[in-house]
Amino acid sequence: MKFAALHNHWQALPAARKRLLAIGWLVVALMAMYVAARPLYTAWHTARHWQTLASQARALPTTQAMVADDWGRLASASALVLTEVRGDGATWQLAGRMERTDALAGFITRASTRGWRADDWNLSKDAEGLRFDLHLRPRLGAAQP
Repeated sequence: MKFAALHNHWQALPAARKRLLAIGWLVVALMAMYVAARPLYTAWHTARHWQTLASQARALPTTQAMVADDWGRLASASALVLTEVRGDGATWQLAGRMERTDALAGFITRASTRGWRADDWNLSKDAEGLRFDLHLRPRLGAAQP
């Protein structure tokens, strides 16, 4: 069918039918735009999310290299007594005693400001008081001297 024939057919339709067809085509066009735009919006939103995460990761402190004496000083500043300090490569296993549980939370916070994160920890109570075991690893890869 040529365009002129389609135009003549359109002109021959009653006005109510023309309005109904126009509204139908408008709905179809809007739905097609929605289907096309949704993945684009999702991709844009995901890219913005990753950019935000990347900027937050850049703002994190670099991991400071620590030795057993550094952990001892950090623990004493947090009112902890270390009974065992083991380093195996980039990770550290610490064990010790404390008077209050919030002392361990303070220690973990201080370690976090130096770029370390607590992967695993355990609290227990025995006859001598509160005991803790803590496994720390660098937050972002290897520790920097």
